[in-house]
Amino acid sequence: MIYKQPRVGLNGEIFTLYKFRTINNKGEISPFCKFLRKYHIDELPQLYNVLKGDMNLIGPRPERPEIYIRLPDKFNNRIKVKPGVTGLAQVKLGYVDVQSLKHMKKKLRYDLFYIKHKNICLDLYIILLTFLKLGNGKWDI
Repeated sequence: MIYKQPRVGLNGEIFTLYKFRTINNKGEISPFCKFLRKYHIDELPQLYNVLKGDMNLIGPRPERPEIYIRLPDKFNNRIKVKPGVTGLAQVKLGYVDVQSLKHMKKKLRYDLFYIKHKNICLDLYIILLTFLKLGNGKWDI
């Protein structure tokens, strides 16, 4: 029921990220699991990561170690802040193709912008957009 995956956190430390499992062993997604994914309910167990101190509510999304090592050094500054459950890249771009370095760089530019300009107003803006997009069930408002 709970899916665990290693992710890169603050200062490059590896931690275990928790999510609800929404894909079965055959790679299929049930209608109920589609609902969980559409409204990002599958991400709720990450609140445990926030309580443990591995993540913040807002910040760059944590990458899998195998993706992190493929990134150019200039993008690895993302580990200077705790990763977040939601972030500027998610509300501006939605999901990106992690196999595409071009898409990853675009996402990472938003992450670096967030790190450079992090403040309460930007956090409130991200929270507002997150709730608007969750209520819509889409990341393309």
